[in-house]
Amino acid sequence: MYVLKFGGSSVSTASSIQKVVNIISSYQDNNPIVVISAMNGITDKLEVISHLLVKKDTQKVFSLILEFFNLHLDFIDKLIPEGEIKSELLTELNEEVVNLKDVCKSAIILRESGLKIRDYILSFGEKLSARIINAMLHTKEIHSKYISAEDLICTDDNFGEAAPNFDVSNNRINTLHSILDTNTIPVITGFIGSTRDYITTTLGRNGSDYSASILGALLKVKEIVIYTDVPGIFSTDPRSISTAEQITDLSYEEAFEMSYYGAKVLHPKTILPAAENHIPIRIKNTFDSENPGTLIKSESKPNGIKVINLIPNISIVNVLGKGMIGVPGISARTFNCARSVGANILMISQSAAEQKIGFVLRSEDATKVINELNQEFKSESERKDISMITQIKGSILCCVGRGISENPLVLRQVFEVFEENNIKILMMVLGASEINLSMVLRKEDAKRGLEVLHKRIMEPSHSKVIVE
Repeated sequence: MYVLKFGGSSVSTASSIQKVVNIISSYQDNNPIVVISAMNGITDKLEVISHLLVKKDTQKVFSLILEFFNLHLDFIDKLIPEGEIKSELLTELNEEVVNLKDVCKSAIILRESGLKIRDYILSFGEKLSARIINAMLHTKEIHSKYISAEDLICTDDNFGEAAPNFDVSNNRINTLHSILDTNTIPVITGFIGSTRDYITTTLGRNGSDYSASILGALLKVKEIVIYTDVPGIFSTDPRSISTAEQITDLSYEEAFEMSYYGAKVLHPKTILPAAENHIPIRIKNTFDSENPGTLIKSESKPNGIKVINLIPNISIVNVLGKGMIGVPGISARTFNCARSVGANILMISQSAAEQKIGFVLRSEDATKVINELNQEFKSESERKDISMITQIKGSILCCVGRGISENPLVLRQVFEVFEENNIKILMMVLGASEINLSMVLRKEDAKRGLEVLHKRIMEPSHSKVIVE
């Protein structure tokens, strides 16, 4: 068995949907389970609808629902010939749109606009795209069945970013086995699940990859194949560096670090269920299906830096003061300030003398966190125990690969490159993860830092260090 997941870019045009159907048909003898994302941009449109509920803008809401309906109707007219299959699909489409209208009417009347309503509204993008793929397979006389993941993946009630309950999901998944036993291909909605009481939830934006991994883990499939618009994972973002090279394989740990620190090819949570069950994940290109892509598995060769990512728009917040030395609880109070405003800390640094704590977060969170810090340490500031709370804007340059922490030549090479190009490292973390070297660079140095480091380490004509 294989899980085949197709992202929004794979179902964004009539011709791309044809390619998806051809790929699915090529797996017919391998019991594929298909997971489908919403078409490109559709979830954003549905997000706008959910926000308009707060404003009680009924006219705009129903105008956008009509636009949503017509967009899918246009695809159906292009892809499905007249006949029974098209007639059934149009009936399903109308039923889904009526459900969407009804929930929006109720939300406006009852003045409800929370995350529970939002999750239900966002679910319709996947429901319609999966129904279209299912109908397309029927036109090719391929046995398939549309299934909403609401009936398969049980989650908690953390609406907006729900977490799966594998024990309950394992019971629900039994319905898939009887479908697969009849050589029928399940076509399943990505991104969504439901609570124990079958209230619709979402797994977080771009969560269809995660859906595929959850289903793959529950079914113990041979491989999870993520089809997208790139042929795999690259040594850096090929849109920024034209000489970026495709990577043939990564370990689960490398892929997790890479996806968490900036790479958008894969949702970070996708790695976890697959890794726990030792199921390989392959990233492939819908539009170049002959390319083997990038394989993510338990082990990979420890050959030093494999991926360099850049995370822009971050800030270092420093809390300084000689009165902090030896005072217990300062770090906890500092990080609680970030937690209280929902800010995610990306890196941490503290001096041995405990007179300076520095941490890195997204720049949009920095002002809120600094305001909290000023309130939290007001009395310490008045006593001059804390002398300064500062913000420095920059970017994180993150290097990922097995062997980084084991070979001092890698660090030496990084320092040499930056010294030659007059690039200052504001903060560096190595050791918290054996495969991740993260550095904060000045905002104005970040792009150049990525270019010169990638050129020296990744490009064969310049590379000096190889770790065996």
